[in-house]
Amino acid sequence: MSKMAKFFITCSAVCVLGIILTAAGYAMGGVQDMEKVEQSHEWFNFGPENKVTDTVETAEYDSIRVEGNMDVAVIGKGFTRDMVADFAKDFLADNYDEVLAGKVIVRWKEGTVKPEVKVEKGVLIINSGGTDPDFEVNLSAGDSSPDVVVLCKSQKLESVDIKTGFGDTAVGGVECKSMTIDSGSGDIEVDSAKAGKMELSTHAGDIGITNCEGDINADVNSGDIEFDSALAMDQFAVSLHTGSGDVQVNDSDDEVKEFSAEGGPNKLTLKTKAGDIEADFAEAGHPQE
Repeated sequence: MSKMAKFFITCSAVCVLGIILTAAGYAMGGVQDMEKVEQSHEWFNFGPENKVTDTVETAEYDSIRVEGNMDVAVIGKGFTRDMVADFAKDFLADNYDEVLAGKVIVRWKEGTVKPEVKVEKGVLIINSGGTDPDFEVNLSAGDSSPDVVVLCKSQKLESVDIKTGFGDTAVGGVECKSMTIDSGSGDIEVDSAKAGKMELSTHAGDIGITNCEGDINADVNSGDIEFDSALAMDQFAVSLHTGSGDVQVNDSDDEVKEFSAEGGPNKLTLKTKAGDIEADFAEAGHPQE
């Protein structure tokens, strides 16, 4: 996301937060003990940052469905620690740990409800409650939303469906028929994934797509999109568009709002209303390493 966009989003959030706190303070008679406010009004979050970690064993599954306000990482077998989103690295050794394969690692704030993890009819279901980005007013010094890391036993799945109100999402080393990631407020990273249909969207956040194949669609309201492929551009039918920002292809200096190119068998459609798009492909006949 551009610095200017982040500046305006931050200013807006501070103004709205000030109004909310003023109204809340008046309504609650000037409560001074913030813990009482948090206990009586669950959508307020003042900290602390203490988190509890648990490793959950699951039954066999071929699809994943995640809902709630949380950071999520879905990691396919063979994916290395260096490829994993920063918040998930604490859980992994230098390489994919066979001992953890097939398990779900959950970390949540002490005193709050642990995200639910279960398998129903071959679907791994994870729910932390709430998918509205305005569901919670977070006043803690750091990140107090739950973290969930799914370590798959294999790379192949039927589907991956992730919907968060706020929180970052990272998917790596997964092959599936369909992948849908929808975030109200948060970044999305997808690396080394193949999907028959890949739908990525965030209202406020950036999207990064690296070495992915399939019918790829990314849509952002406010934020940047970066695409990096080891395949040449002629392997994609490309459509790029920004409402306010620049589109850059293969480090070109041209400042354009739209770009398209014919190709296949893959499809790439990237759109942002306010932000930049950068797409880098390998040279024809010279795949990137």
